[in-house]
Amino acid sequence: MIKKSVATCTSCHKGLVTDSYARSFHGKAVHLGSQKSASCADCHGAHDILGQDNPHSKVAKENIPETCASCHGEASSGFSEGEEHFELTPAGAGAPMQASFSSG
Repeated sequence: MIKKSVATCTSCHKGLVTDSYARSFHGKAVHLGSQKSASCADCHGAHDILGQDNPHSKVAKENIPETCASCHGEASSGFSEGEEHFELTPAGAGAPMQASFSSG
């Protein structure tokens, strides 16, 4: 059932957001058959989806700890600062070093 709800969302939503969910802990657990891991609707809502800039949204910055706590108990304010929906890139502060190749 959870896989079906994720499939419903990803039938329209494509790209970075869905790819990063698939690589996340929640996405991998759902792919492997978990019936307890978070699907899109668990975090974003089903019939009450609002943008993250709306203060009533489940994913508004100030509401995220409460949203996470619905499954994870007493989630702290920084609990959700993982890489769900974020692509790690090799540029910027804290990025891993890259080998540089020279032609000579």
